[in-house]
Amino acid sequence: MTATIAWLLIGAAASVLVAGLAAGVEAALARISRVRAAELLERGEPGAARLVRLTADAARYVNLVLLIRVVGEMAAAVMVAMVCVHRWGLTLGAGAIQRDNGPPGYTATLAFKVPLQWGAKEAGEREAAAKLGAAQQRQLGELNIERVEIAQSEYARAAFAEFLRGTRKGILQRAFSHIRRRLA
Repeated sequence: MTATIAWLLIGAAASVLVAGLAAGVEAALARISRVRAAELLERGEPGAARLVRLTADAARYVNLVLLIRVVGEMAAAVMVAMVCVHRWGLTLGAGAIQRDNGPPGYTATLAFKVPLQWGAKEAGEREAAAKLGAAQQRQLGELNIERVEIAQSEYARAAFAEFLRGTRKGILQRAFSHIRRRLA
């Protein structure tokens, strides 16, 4: 195991720990009420004054703790994914789908290596096919983006031409009406 993988796993464990602590704080904040905090303050419990201030604007603190929890969970997921990619050589691909008779969509592919001795040749062929498929999907996605850009520019050109036709008609009509008034 390399030092990078070890640090990623340590970071993922720390992120899970932070996310777990934040989830506990979030549950505690959701469970305590203003009335209960006021009762604790009347009894003279230590920290009750801070708890009353906290429950006065609970949404602010709950949102902050929720953000910390989500960031911790996402960071852990990303670090574990990085280890998996490094360890097993995962290949990711994404691309757009252009349909003639339906709305456009997206596709994603995930390929991974399985280190089996008896299937090494087939695994290599499948890996090459998966990489080729991912490359083709990327190219199709870029082609579809170019098609959309061309369609948008054609639409803008047509709209501008229509505007110019309307403007020319308006100018000519005003000029003819001006000439008719002068001649009359």
